[in-house]
Amino acid sequence: MAGQPLAQQAPVAIQAAPQAAQIVAPVATTDKLRGTPPDTFKGNRKTSETFLRQFNLYWGLNESHEVMQVPYFRAMYALSLMRGPNIDDWVNDQVLLLRELTTRTQNPIDRNDPDLWNDFNTRFTNAYTDTAKKQTAQQKLMALKMYQDDLDTYISTFKNLCNQANYDIMLRSWAYAGCIFHFPPAY
Repeated sequence: MAGQPLAQQAPVAIQAAPQAAQIVAPVATTDKLRGTPPDTFKGNRKTSETFLRQFNLYWGLNESHEVMQVPYFRAMYALSLMRGPNIDDWVNDQVLLLRELTTRTQNPIDRNDPDLWNDFNTRFTNAYTDTAKKQTAQQKLMALKMYQDDLDTYISTFKNLCNQANYDIMLRSWAYAGCIFHFPPAY
Protein backbone atom coordinates (compact mmCIF):
# COMPACT_ATOMS: atom_id res chain seq x y z
CA MET A 1 0.00 0.00 0.00
CA ALA A 2 2.89 2.35 0.59
CA GLY A 3 3.62 2.52 -3.13
CA GLN A 4 -0.04 3.09 -4.13
CA PRO A 5 -1.37 6.54 -4.90
CA LEU A 6 -3.19 8.32 -2.03
CA ALA A 7 -6.54 8.09 -3.85
CA GLN A 8 -6.38 4.28 -3.69
CA GLN A 9 -5.53 4.24 0.03
CA ALA A 10 -8.47 6.46 1.12
CA PRO A 11 -11.22 3.88 0.51
CA VAL A 12 -9.41 1.39 2.76
CA ALA A 13 -9.36 3.89 5.64
CA ILE A 14 -13.04 4.73 5.14
CA GLN A 15 -13.97 1.05 5.09
CA ALA A 16 -12.01 0.36 8.28
CA ALA A 17 -13.86 2.97 10.35
CA PRO A 18 -17.35 1.36 10.17
CA GLN A 19 -15.87 -2.01 11.13
CA ALA A 20 -14.34 -0.52 14.28
CA ALA A 21 -17.71 0.92 15.30
CA GLN A 22 -19.33 -2.53 15.04
CA ILE A 23 -17.15 -4.13 17.72
CA VAL A 24 -19.66 -3.33 20.47
CA ALA A 25 -20.57 -6.51 22.34
CA PRO A 26 -24.27 -7.24 22.82
CA VAL A 27 -25.63 -7.32 26.37
CA ALA A 28 -25.68 -10.96 27.36
CA THR A 29 -28.79 -12.21 29.12
CA THR A 30 -27.97 -14.08 32.29
CA ASP A 31 -29.79 -15.34 35.35
CA LYS A 32 -27.16 -13.77 37.60
CA LEU A 33 -27.08 -10.16 38.63
CA ARG A 34 -23.87 -8.33 37.66
CA GLY A 35 -21.66 -6.09 39.74
CA THR A 36 -21.28 -5.61 43.46
CA PRO A 37 -24.58 -5.62 45.34
CA PRO A 38 -25.30 -2.58 47.50
CA ASP A 39 -24.22 -2.69 51.13
CA THR A 40 -26.90 -3.77 53.57
CA PHE A 41 -28.87 -0.78 54.77
CA LYS A 42 -29.31 -0.95 58.54
CA GLY A 43 -31.61 2.03 59.02
CA ASN A 44 -28.94 4.67 59.61
CA ARG A 45 -30.16 7.93 58.04
CA LYS A 46 -26.58 9.06 57.36
CA THR A 47 -26.06 6.11 54.98
CA SER A 48 -29.40 6.23 53.12
CA GLU A 49 -28.05 8.28 50.19
CA THR A 50 -25.09 5.94 49.83
CA PHE A 51 -27.46 2.98 49.78
CA LEU A 52 -29.65 4.59 47.10
CA ARG A 53 -26.61 5.50 44.98
CA GLN A 54 -25.24 1.94 45.23
CA PHE A 55 -28.67 0.49 44.44
CA ASN A 56 -29.10 2.76 41.39
CA LEU A 57 -25.67 1.72 40.08
CA TYR A 58 -26.56 -1.94 40.59
CA TRP A 59 -29.90 -1.38 38.88
CA GLY A 60 -28.12 0.27 35.94
CA LEU A 61 -25.86 -2.74 35.53
CA ASN A 62 -28.80 -5.14 35.63
CA GLU A 63 -31.63 -3.30 33.83
CA SER A 64 -32.36 -6.27 31.57
CA HIS A 65 -32.79 -8.66 34.51
CA GLU A 66 -36.35 -9.50 35.58
CA VAL A 67 -35.63 -8.44 39.17
CA MET A 68 -34.85 -4.92 38.00
CA GLN A 69 -37.36 -4.71 35.12
CA VAL A 70 -40.41 -5.45 37.25
CA PRO A 71 -41.04 -2.66 39.81
CA TYR A 72 -42.53 -5.09 42.36
CA PHE A 73 -39.45 -7.32 42.29
CA ARG A 74 -37.11 -4.30 42.32
CA ALA A 75 -38.75 -2.98 45.49
CA MET A 76 -38.70 -6.43 47.09
CA TYR A 77 -35.02 -6.81 46.21
CA ALA A 78 -34.23 -3.42 47.75
CA LEU A 79 -36.13 -4.48 50.87
CA SER A 80 -34.12 -7.71 51.03
CA LEU A 81 -31.00 -5.55 51.39
CA MET A 82 -32.38 -3.80 54.48
CA ARG A 83 -31.80 -5.50 57.82
CA GLY A 84 -31.35 -4.61 61.44
CA PRO A 85 -33.28 -3.51 64.51
CA ASN A 86 -33.61 0.08 63.25
CA ILE A 87 -35.39 -0.94 60.05
CA ASP A 88 -36.84 -4.46 60.42
CA ASP A 89 -40.35 -3.24 61.34
CA TRP A 90 -40.43 -0.75 58.46
CA VAL A 91 -39.25 -3.44 56.01
CA ASN A 92 -41.93 -5.84 57.22
CA ASP A 93 -44.61 -3.16 56.77
CA GLN A 94 -43.40 -2.46 53.21
CA VAL A 95 -43.34 -6.15 52.26
CA LEU A 96 -46.89 -6.62 53.58
CA LEU A 97 -48.05 -3.46 51.77
CA LEU A 98 -46.52 -4.49 48.43
CA ARG A 99 -47.97 -7.98 48.68
CA GLU A 100 -51.39 -6.64 49.65
CA LEU A 101 -51.40 -4.10 46.80
CA THR A 102 -50.57 -6.74 44.20
CA THR A 103 -52.66 -9.66 45.48
CA ARG A 104 -55.86 -8.09 46.80
CA THR A 105 -59.07 -9.34 45.22
CA GLN A 106 -60.44 -5.92 44.29
CA ASN A 107 -58.34 -3.67 42.06
CA PRO A 108 -54.97 -5.39 42.46
CA ILE A 109 -52.04 -3.39 41.13
CA ASP A 110 -50.04 -5.08 38.39
CA ARG A 111 -46.48 -5.96 39.44
CA ASN A 112 -45.23 -4.05 36.38
CA ASP A 113 -46.87 -0.79 37.48
CA PRO A 114 -44.05 1.80 37.88
CA ASP A 115 -45.96 3.41 40.77
CA LEU A 116 -45.05 0.40 42.94
CA TRP A 117 -41.37 1.38 42.72
CA ASN A 118 -41.94 5.14 42.73
CA ASP A 119 -44.17 5.01 45.81
CA PHE A 120 -41.77 2.65 47.59
CA ASN A 121 -38.83 4.94 46.78
CA THR A 122 -40.78 7.95 48.13
CA ARG A 123 -41.68 6.09 51.34
CA PHE A 124 -38.04 5.09 51.83
CA THR A 125 -36.78 8.61 51.21
CA ASN A 126 -39.37 10.11 53.58
CA ALA A 127 -38.55 7.61 56.30
CA TYR A 128 -34.76 7.52 56.05
CA THR A 129 -33.54 10.85 54.66
CA ASP A 130 -30.84 12.46 56.78
CA THR A 131 -32.88 15.40 58.05
CA ALA A 132 -29.83 17.10 59.59
CA LYS A 133 -27.69 16.83 56.45
CA LYS A 134 -27.96 20.50 55.55
CA GLN A 135 -27.16 21.70 59.07
CA THR A 136 -24.26 19.26 59.40
CA ALA A 137 -22.81 20.49 56.11
CA GLN A 138 -23.15 24.11 57.21
CA GLN A 139 -21.28 23.36 60.45
CA LYS A 140 -18.54 21.53 58.55
CA LEU A 141 -18.22 24.46 56.14
CA MET A 142 -17.74 26.87 59.03
CA ALA A 143 -14.97 24.67 60.43
CA LEU A 144 -13.34 23.82 57.08
CA LYS A 145 -9.60 24.41 56.95
CA MET A 146 -6.97 23.71 54.36
CA TYR A 147 -4.24 21.33 55.52
CA GLN A 148 -0.65 21.37 54.26
CA ASP A 149 -1.35 23.47 51.17
CA ASP A 150 -3.73 20.80 49.79
CA LEU A 151 -5.89 23.16 47.76
CA ASP A 152 -7.48 20.39 45.65
CA THR A 153 -8.90 18.59 48.69
CA TYR A 154 -10.01 21.88 50.22
CA ILE A 155 -11.90 22.95 47.08
CA SER A 156 -13.40 19.50 46.55
CA THR A 157 -14.59 19.36 50.16
CA PHE A 158 -15.89 22.92 49.92
CA LYS A 159 -17.90 22.16 46.76
CA ASN A 160 -19.33 18.97 48.24
CA LEU A 161 -20.37 20.70 51.47
CA CYS A 162 -21.93 23.59 49.52
CA ASN A 163 -24.01 21.09 47.56
CA GLN A 164 -25.09 19.33 50.76
CA ALA A 165 -25.95 22.68 52.38
CA ASN A 166 -27.92 23.72 49.26
CA TYR A 167 -25.89 26.90 48.95
CA ASP A 168 -26.58 29.05 45.94
CA ILE A 169 -24.42 28.60 42.85
CA MET A 170 -23.50 32.31 42.87
CA LEU A 171 -22.18 32.04 46.43
CA ARG A 172 -20.03 29.09 45.36
CA SER A 173 -18.78 31.00 42.32
CA TRP A 174 -17.72 33.94 44.46
CA ALA A 175 -16.05 31.59 46.88
CA TYR A 176 -14.08 29.92 44.07
CA ALA A 177 -12.95 33.35 42.94
CA GLY A 178 -11.66 33.99 46.46
CA CYS A 179 -14.11 36.82 47.12
CA ILE A 180 -15.66 35.69 50.38
CA PHE A 181 -13.38 33.19 52.07
CA HIS A 182 -9.80 32.81 53.03
CA PHE A 183 -7.67 29.78 53.72
CA PRO A 184 -7.28 29.63 57.49
CA PRO A 185 -4.10 27.90 58.51
CA ALA A 186 -4.42 24.55 60.25
CA TYR A 187 -2.33 24.18 63.37
